[in-house]
Amino acid sequence: MKWMYLLIAGALEITWAAAMKMSNGLTAPIPSIITGGGYIASAVFLAIALKQLPFVVGIAGLKLLAKE
Repeated sequence: MKWMYLLIAGALEITWAAAMKMSNGLTAPIPSIITGGGYIASAVFLAIALKQLPFVVGIAGLKLLAKE
């Protein structure tokens, strides 16, 4: 389950980064909401995953998953 949380965190990080690009400086409402929600949700899932994984493994895995 810990890897699933990390996978979800990576997917959410990609989502909020893409939404931020579409938000035109956070002036478009829907992409801005997706950016904020995705950022918070990504941090929450990363925190849950890091409770069960070593920190270095979790961060390295997230960066590999969210590589653009």
